Amino acid sequence: MRGELPEIPESLDAPSFLRRVLQAALYERGEGFARLLPHLLDVRLPAQYLGGEFGAVRKDWDSARFGLALGFPDLYTLGMSYLGMQILYHLVNSPEEATPTRAVAAGGPYLCERFFCPDMDMKELMERKDVVLYTLESKRPLREFDAVGFSFTHEGTYSNLPRMLRLANIPLWQRDRRDEDPIVIGGGECMLNPEPVALPE
Repeated sequence: MRGELPEIPESLDAPSFLRRVLQAALYERGEGFARLLPHLLDVRLPAQYLGGEFGAVRKDWDSARFGLALGFPDLYTLGMSYLGMQILYHLVNSPEEATPTRAVAAGGPYLCERFFCPDMDMKELMERKDVVLYTLESKRPLREFDAVGFSFTHEGTYSNLPRMLRLANIPLWQRDRRDEDPIVIGGGECMLNPEPVALPE
């Protein structure tokens, strides 16, 4: 972690509570996020890109054995209402003694952080400022995680998968990924039959 919090640009006329959220968001790995910060009020619903909500979990990165970036391939306002994602987030981040079956957290601490599909205005801003897709909790790029999971609840989100992988700078095809790239996982109701998103080699 950094020794001191970065300064919030004075050009961002933010209320004091928002400034505190922004400072917390910048604390660990906010290099890319810091480039977005002066422009956040130029996008719609900027709070969806901040994190720090009530119930959000921030765990120590260095002590985690495995890091999972858990994503919803649609907007934050839709993804946060999906209870399946909330349950997975809670289970992976729970200490071993608090996990109902102890199957998820057995053997050491696991870490789970969230990400969502940015709206078009934010996507364009990220591309313009050369910022890759990051998680809400630590603002780390998705590529730094051991696994990146997507939860598909309806077929309309299929097309957001390649868009988000490109924005995260993760190769779209498994054959193009290297050992240092994260494992990409698909889950949710729509993955009971993954054939619609399977393409011939």
